[in-house]
Amino acid sequence: MAKKSLSEQISSLYTPKTDYDIEDHDLDVSKDNGIFQHHDGGSENESEDEDTGLRNEHYVESSKSKLRQQNEGVNLGEKYVGNVTSRSKLYDDEDDKQPTEASSGEELDAESAEEEEDEESEDVADDDEDDQESDRSSSSDAENDEDENISHKRELLKQLMSKERSHIVNRLSQSATNDALKGYSIQQQNKTFEKIIDVRLKFQKSVTSSNMLPINTSTYSETKSEDSDELVTKAKKQLYSLLDHLFTLRNELDESTSVKTPKKRSFAKYSEVTSAADAQLNSRRNQILTKWSAKVANSSGRNAMNANKFKTINQSFEQQVNNNLSDMDRLIKRTKLNRRNVTPIGYTTKEEDDHENGNKNKSIDEDDDDIPEDTSVRKKTQGLENDYIFDDEDFYRVLLNDLVDKKVQTSDPTSGITISLRAAQKSNKLKNNVDTKASKGRKLRYHVQEPIANFETSRGSWRWNDDQIDEFFASLLGQKVNMNEIDDEQEEEQENDDNDIIPEDNGIQLFG
Repeated sequence: MAKKSLSEQISSLYTPKTDYDIEDHDLDVSKDNGIFQHHDGGSENESEDEDTGLRNEHYVESSKSKLRQQNEGVNLGEKYVGNVTSRSKLYDDEDDKQPTEASSGEELDAESAEEEEDEESEDVADDDEDDQESDRSSSSDAENDEDENISHKRELLKQLMSKERSHIVNRLSQSATNDALKGYSIQQQNKTFEKIIDVRLKFQKSVTSSNMLPINTSTYSETKSEDSDELVTKAKKQLYSLLDHLFTLRNELDESTSVKTPKKRSFAKYSEVTSAADAQLNSRRNQILTKWSAKVANSSGRNAMNANKFKTINQSFEQQVNNNLSDMDRLIKRTKLNRRNVTPIGYTTKEEDDHENGNKNKSIDEDDDDIPEDTSVRKKTQGLENDYIFDDEDFYRVLLNDLVDKKVQTSDPTSGITISLRAAQKSNKLKNNVDTKASKGRKLRYHVQEPIANFETSRGSWRWNDDQIDEFFASLLGQKVNMNEIDDEQEEEQENDDNDIIPEDNGIQLFG
């Protein structure tokens, strides 16, 4: 071997050595180098065996694992047994699908080869045709089975989707129906409540008028007229019929309660029936208040707020009602306040008696011209307690305000009270009474002063005249000045008289 020159040695250092990877055979990396490529006339099977031998030459032999040894003789059944086939048949379908492009020279060689091997090719073709037909029949059967399975699965999926869709639609329709029923029931409850409040508001006039009735039978006998007894009898019959209608209405509104009208129409019997009906209503009311109080508390998350659990607003509705009704004496006292200044027939107070007795001794003040006749004096009975009246004006105003506010918020045109929000806002604003013609001096502006009663004007009788003032200041300096210009003889006589008479009062009177 000839010795390498210096340039060859240097180039050998820079050129890397070729490294052949056995696993690159599948990627055709070593195709150009001719590794594992056999072009001789040997059989394909021998070449494949040699290739696999060379490819697996670096493998290390290892024993079977414990899992393979345990499951070596296990029979899984016919379901898991495969069919034995050759590699050529396995890749026949793929080779058929791939397009092949042959050159003109190869076609000529193929034709000559086919002519030379007629007999052999016929036998092999017959066998191949039989195998292909069997494979095609089996593949067609498998494809048909797969198509049937897919169609069956699609049908099942469609059925499940249709059932789920129908279930969702039914559920939505049921929820919508329930919501519609709830809304309708709430509307009916609101209408019934508004009708009851309307009846209560209309009944307020009769309650106010009843406070003017006589306080006892003696007063009634003294003040009654010829038709009074007949009118009282008619009023009693109408009131009893009204109570019967109320009992019937309560039975219709609440089927759980049974209120029977008394056979004997008397105040005591009606009181007993009313108290029994109220007891049933209280139990029913407490249950409803407790139920809705719990629902409202759960929806608002009020139970989680332990810091404010002692506040009144966080208590249940039943507890709040009981707390308001606990002080019954105060509530009864509020119903006896004379807010409208109503005086029952035959009722007099001590203040009025004293006032009448005092008026007899004050006849002079009545004829006083300084006091105007239209002077409005507030009566002493206004705002005081009166045991003979029933006045729930505060409760009546609360009901009226709630009804008006509700009508304003809803603004329902079919409701009885047609009040719009804009009209209510305008009514709340007070308009200033401005005279447009009183500007630029076209009209004299003035204010009428109210008449003054019992006002004493000033009197000028206490004033001193000039002589008295001069005499006073002259006496402060120890001098005596004669302001009247009297003669000397008269002055001497007057001095002698003054010395003889001792004055009774030597005090000094300033300005009068």
